[in-house]
Amino acid sequence: MKKLLLAVPFVLAAVLFCSSARAQQNAPKEDLAYQLPALISEKTVPILDQVFAGMPGVKIVAYCYNLDLIVFEVDRSVQPDDEAIRQKIHSVFHTDDTTLKVESVKTFNRGGYLALCNATDLVTR
Repeated sequence: MKKLLLAVPFVLAAVLFCSSARAQQNAPKEDLAYQLPALISEKTVPILDQVFAGMPGVKIVAYCYNLDLIVFEVDRSVQPDDEAIRQKIHSVFHTDDTTLKVESVKTFNRGGYLALCNATDLVTR
């Protein structure tokens, strides 16, 4: 009986750990896009790729040159807000909020926007 009582906390901890891991696997991912006039080009794409490569919960999924658009897939369980993304964009272009207004595209629909992008101007990841 004592052994059973000693095992209960370990079983409970294992159940909690497994349910936490399962919840993280089903974390909500959200599309987020920024329109950066005249800043999305063949020269800046490799720089942006490099800067965002190590950012947890953030993945660049597309660039659209003719719409000046950069599209991210953001895991909100890891990256709950957009401030760190905005700061990284500012760091790439050496700007701040007074020199470059960085705001996400409201009501962004990845399929709708990327359908408007010219095929030659679309880079997907």
